[in-house]
Amino acid sequence: MASVQNSVNDDAKKEVIGSLLSKADPPSKKVLSSYDFNASYKANLEKLKAHNASRPRTHVLSPIDLLNIHLFHDASNFTAKDRPEYYSEKRRNALRYVLNKLKTDYPDLHKHPMYMFGDFNFRLNTRDVIEYLCGGTTQTQTFANDGDLKAIDYLRAMDRQTILRLEIKKFDYYDMGRFTMQAAREFRKFDHEYHTFVGELHELPIRFPPSYPYSEDLSCGNQFLGTRCPSWCDRIFASPTGMKAVKDSPVEPVYNSLSPDGCVGDHKPVFLAFTLRINEEGDYTGDYTADFKDIADYTAENTAEYTADNTADYAADLAADYTDIADYTAEYTADYTADYAADFMDIADYTTEYSAEYTADNTADYTADFTADYTDIAVYTAEYTADYTADFTAEYAADYKYIVKYMLNTQLTTG
Repeated sequence: MASVQNSVNDDAKKEVIGSLLSKADPPSKKVLSSYDFNASYKANLEKLKAHNASRPRTHVLSPIDLLNIHLFHDASNFTAKDRPEYYSEKRRNALRYVLNKLKTDYPDLHKHPMYMFGDFNFRLNTRDVIEYLCGGTTQTQTFANDGDLKAIDYLRAMDRQTILRLEIKKFDYYDMGRFTMQAAREFRKFDHEYHTFVGELHELPIRFPPSYPYSEDLSCGNQFLGTRCPSWCDRIFASPTGMKAVKDSPVEPVYNSLSPDGCVGDHKPVFLAFTLRINEEGDYTGDYTADFKDIADYTAENTAEYTADNTADYAADLAADYTDIADYTAEYTADYTADYAADFMDIADYTTEYSAEYTADNTADYTADFTADYTDIAVYTAEYTADYTADFTAEYAADYKYIVKYMLNTQLTTG
């Protein structure tokens, strides 16, 4: 929003606004064509110029253009992962068409501030975000009965825990709060879609969490919905002249999102607050046109400033992210070491206890089994010995009788 500080009195404002409204065409049920809208816009500009020409310099008014926009969304997380450019290219083409149309139909548009705002649906590069979050994991895929891919689970190697489940309309990361910590600065490097328009559209640095998608549960307004990768979809951009006005604001501009903890739908509204300064003579357009010999000069200057600001922000973000990662690693390593040591002690205790029980149990079982086997062997030996002795004695006696009889017969025959 902008507040205009100048010397235009209320009567003059009412006169101009009333005049414009009274001469405007009545509302129509049909949608105005591009030609009708352009003609109406140009006619109103001519009326404004005529008013300025007929008034003292202190009563000059300058137009401010506000353009709302809504671009294409991502339909499938699988497509966004495999081909992130599929959707982003459609959005870039649509926005390029709008900017070219503005230049063609409103050649003087650059002379006064223009602000473009709405749901641009700019998304983080889903493929790069997944690689960043899930590096070193393994994947498992689930398929529907018709053979279509239903889900991808990313499993952490050390404990096989699912840290991300991806479906067509599900982006369920196990720590979604990470996207709100420190305004999600670690993910700003994946916000690429705006870069195509740097120099034409300008934006203050983003220092608020992604604006989409939030839970629509009234009790969970600060939690992400888990359907898409959180992104800064809702933005406010300014033309070069518009950004010059923002940076010349006598009050520090504020670029932020509304209702961080409340539920206002799946998008968090974004606002830009500043004070629009008018020079002493009220000719805002002339003032800013005179400041720059050519818009390209301002664009070059602002682009350099944008690059410097964002480089500094990125360096600070990277340092903060590195500290967070180091803290997390130290904390996680300590926890893991402690858990591992405890587990190892548990295993050692269990092994000792189990070995003692196993040895005692098996010694008793072995002794009993061996004693029983030994008894069986003794019984068998006694039985076998008795049988063998009886059999052998009987056979030996029979053989002895036979020998004696044979010897007697031999003697009688020879004698």
